[in-house]
Amino acid sequence: MMCGGACYRQPSWEHRIKEIEPGLWPTPTADAANERRTPYAQGGKSLSYAAKLWPTPRARDHKGKGFPDQLPNAVAKAERQRTWPTPTARDHTGHQRSNTKQGGNALREEVGGSLNPPWVEWLMGWPIGWTALKPLAMAKFQQWLQQHGGCSVNPNNPNPQGGTMNLHPDKTKVTIIQSRAEMNLDLINEYAQEMKDGTIFDAIDAIRENGHFYIYNGAHRVEAARQINFTLDISWTPGTRADAEWAALAANTKHGLRRSTATKQRVAKNALLHEKGAGLSDREIARWCQVDHKTVGKLRKGLEASGEIPQIAERTVTRNGKTFTQAAKAEPEYAAVWQLEEGVKSWLGKALHSANATKISILTEIKKKTASGKRNLERLLTSDIILPSPRRKQDVVQACNNVLDQMEQAAK
Repeated sequence: MMCGGACYRQPSWEHRIKEIEPGLWPTPTADAANERRTPYAQGGKSLSYAAKLWPTPRARDHKGKGFPDQLPNAVAKAERQRTWPTPTARDHTGHQRSNTKQGGNALREEVGGSLNPPWVEWLMGWPIGWTALKPLAMAKFQQWLQQHGGCSVNPNNPNPQGGTMNLHPDKTKVTIIQSRAEMNLDLINEYAQEMKDGTIFDAIDAIRENGHFYIYNGAHRVEAARQINFTLDISWTPGTRADAEWAALAANTKHGLRRSTATKQRVAKNALLHEKGAGLSDREIARWCQVDHKTVGKLRKGLEASGEIPQIAERTVTRNGKTFTQAAKAEPEYAAVWQLEEGVKSWLGKALHSANATKISILTEIKKKTASGKRNLERLLTSDIILPSPRRKQDVVQACNNVLDQMEQAAK
C-alpha cells in the first residue's frame, strides 16, 4: 500500500497461507485477458477472478456465515484469501475459454465485465491516469498527493482524529499563532529559496476548528510559502484556538530559530495568563515553555500584584510521572515585593542618569563587594524612593537582586 508517497508492505495473512503468498498487491501483467485458470509459477491468480470471488459487504454480514454470498463466508475460505493477484492487460477483452480445466464457469462468465483502468489505479495506489502512459497532469498529481499524503485526508470531510494534508496558505483559512516576540525576515527568505530548490520541509503543526487552521509551529515556513505561492504539508489535530495558543508556547524549544530572551519572557507571561496555565506551579509552566522557573516566578509576582491573575491557594504539580495538587508556597506580600522592585528600578534609573553611567558599570559597582558598592547598596536600602514605609532588609535585598538579574538579561 502507499502512504505519504512511500510504499509499504501490507501485513501478511495469518490464516492458512503459504509462505510464498504475502499480502502485497501484485503488479499488473499482460495475460489476464486470456482468463488464465492455472496458478502462476510464483503463485496467485488474476485480479479479475479474485475480485469476482469477493462478495459486496451487506448489512446482514454481522449475522455470520449463513449464506455463501456473504463476506464473512468468503473471508473464512483460504482459497479466497490467496486470490488477490495483479490486474492484466487482457482482462478487458472478455475472451472465453473452456471451463473444464479446473471446473466451474469461464472467467468472463464469472466476472461479467472488464476491469476499469481507473479502478485498478485506485486499487494499486497509483495516480488516476497513470496507466495511460501519457504525461500526468499536475492537477492529477496534486490530487494523488492529497489522497495519499498522510493517509488520505480529505480537507472537505476530514478525519475527526486529525492527519496530514496539503495546504496552500492563501487558499485555506489559516491563522498563525506566533509565540515569538518577532519574525526573522532573513530566515523567511532563506526558507523560500530552499523551497524553490526542492528542499523538503517537515509538516507544519496546526489545530483545526470548524474548517479553520490555527498554526502553532511553522510560522516562518508559512510566510516563506506565501512569498513564492508554495504548497506545504500540514499535520493537524482537532481542537480550539485556545489549544493552539497553549501548544505554541511549547514550540521551537528544540528546533528552529533560537528563541531570544524577550521571546522566553513573552512565552512565560502568556502561559501564566492562559486558562490552561491557571493552577499550574512555576515549575510546571517552566517545563512546558522550556524556560527557567525563576523567570516564571518573577513574572507571576508582577501579574498577581497588578491583578492580571489571581493568587491561587493550590497548584498542579507533576513529579515522577504523577500529577497532583499541593498548597501554593506562601510568599510574603507579592504586591509589596513588586512595589519594591519598581522602586529599585526607579532608583537605578536616577543613578544612571545622574552618574551618566552605563548599565553594565552600575551593575558591576553594586555587585562588587567593594566599599563603593556597599555604600551604593546602603544608599539603595535607605532611600526614601524605595522605602516609603519601614521594610525588612531581606525583602529589599531580594527585590534588588531580582531587578539586577532582569537588567543583566536585558544587557546581554
